[in-house]
Amino acid sequence: MKILVHGLSAQRGGVESFLLDYCSCMIASSCHSFDFVLYGTGIPDYADGLQSLGCVFHTVVPRTSDPIKNRIQLSELVSSGEYDLVWFNACTLSDVSLLKAARRYGVPCVLHSHNSSPMGNGINALLHRLHKTEVSNLFEYGIACSDYAAEFMFPDECRFGNRCRVIPNAVDCDRFRYREDQRQAIRRELGLGDSLVLGHVGRFTEQKNHAYLLKVFAEVKRLVCDARLMLLGTGSLEAHVADAARELGFGNDVVFVGSVSDAYRYYSAMDCFVFPSIYEGMPLALLEAQASGLPCVVSDAISSMSFVSQNISVLPLGCDPVKWAEAVFEGVQAVGNREGAADYLASMGYGIDESASAVLKILLQSVFSEK
Repeated sequence: MKILVHGLSAQRGGVESFLLDYCSCMIASSCHSFDFVLYGTGIPDYADGLQSLGCVFHTVVPRTSDPIKNRIQLSELVSSGEYDLVWFNACTLSDVSLLKAARRYGVPCVLHSHNSSPMGNGINALLHRLHKTEVSNLFEYGIACSDYAAEFMFPDECRFGNRCRVIPNAVDCDRFRYREDQRQAIRRELGLGDSLVLGHVGRFTEQKNHAYLLKVFAEVKRLVCDARLMLLGTGSLEAHVADAARELGFGNDVVFVGSVSDAYRYYSAMDCFVFPSIYEGMPLALLEAQASGLPCVVSDAISSMSFVSQNISVLPLGCDPVKWAEAVFEGVQAVGNREGAADYLASMGYGIDESASAVLKILLQSVFSEK
């Protein structure tokens, strides 16, 4: 079976990491192939691994740049007879052009929801609501990474029927296992010493709420003056966050790591993972942090399906950042055997092999139910 995948962008984020790991896992365990459609960008550097597995990347003009050419190129892709299925990974339904093209040419689709709230501007939110009313006619089966993501993406008749299934995201638990040698290496590399290190992994966007994270960090530093904050990721607000950190007088206490392909090493160097997102589907970063045995302090906007570890504190964003700082210290004091956390996460069904197998089963079902 040959599958055309929608969902990659120029910058690596949660959905991109999901597709890298899941497609690699499915290619290794089956004879199926996965190609990707990109919009207006070249092949991103982070996708080198997929290229080495034989994946092909098709670049089309974005709809916002040239809607007519976009429609023609998408139509050519799905009408070629080359693909058995479109796997549409989405954070919003603001652009469903590929789903409509596939429907016109009889190519079955799986819609996979990775988000729980509108992204972008008000126009995108309006388009999402509009397309949600008609999207049930554009896919065979739906997958959602959480209950929140299902409610956001799928009409009620799909969610409460038999066309939609929640399959929680999962991770390569052993890769994110705590390792003392990695902890010491990263701490030497970044000059962290024995400091208390708070960590966050995510794009610099409004959704990830770095502004509130800095407020929490300020409260932590009132009690532990040599505390450090490690930020992994890139994004449009990175410079703004860096300016805010300087204005708060943090100097080098906030470490901007950037986007890295070996994020698993950095989790071992952290002492607590702080995640004050305004909304999420089911964040891979939070699962990765739990696999590394980190205490996690997270917002109540995140589905409880993401909470596997026993050392998670869930707090509202409306409360005083002091409460978040107190939760950080309580979590750090309660840390047990970090090495065993990866095995626990896998035993609870959050290992990637089991989850990828469940996703592949639905992809296959979507094709063969059409035959």
